Amino acid sequence: VLACWPASEQLSHEMTDAATKVLNNPTDKTELITTADNTANEVILAQPIVFDDTLWGAVVLRMQSRSTSDIRAVCQLLQWGRTWLQLLLHQQQHQHLNQLLVLLTSAAQQGNLKQAATLIVNELSGLLGCERISLGLNTAKGVELMAVSRSASFDRRRHTADFVKHALEEAIEQRHDIHYPPESGPDHNPDNPDSDLILQHHRQLQQENHSHSVHTVLLIN
Repeated sequence: VLACWPASEQLSHEMTDAATKVLNNPTDKTELITTADNTANEVILAQPIVFDDTLWGAVVLRMQSRSTSDIRAVCQLLQWGRTWLQLLLHQQQHQHLNQLLVLLTSAAQQGNLKQAATLIVNELSGLLGCERISLGLNTAKGVELMAVSRSASFDRRRHTADFVKHALEEAIEQRHDIHYPPESGPDHNPDNPDSDLILQHHRQLQQENHSHSVHTVLLIN
């Protein structure tokens, strides 16, 4: 549950059941109206939140009225609220797109590849809220670290730089993005090919820097 009002109350099983039903049938026009079990004067309304054909969640409310006009009015308010939320999500996506375009434009104006790489990692570090971002190139002699955020003149011979290079090589050799620690939640599928990835160097990098997580994303031309 992302939010609840009043905050001190817990969802009843009727509201949970209503949310489950609309989540299992997340069409944009799905609308569920049921009668609360504890009183004949209350009804429960549930609607899914769908954005660009992606199910984001559901909104469920209990109202102390069974009047047809009141229910119709509340349903209309819910629809307006969903539309407002979709506009916010669109704005958020466009904001990230604009930031990315500004970043790429600034990088293209740099004097050389190293300066462009340094600009990119520094800007992405702030944009994504990362402690450190490194950019490496896969060359015939192995991975070459081009830039590390917040360290314009980093020493490639430092011990930490070796951990970063080994982690990058680990992902390149397996031709796969690596996220460490791997997913372990209820939706994790142990039969997923990601479960077979070798994570040794990512584990060492995380332990060396006492980081919450380490992520390597391959940029393939």
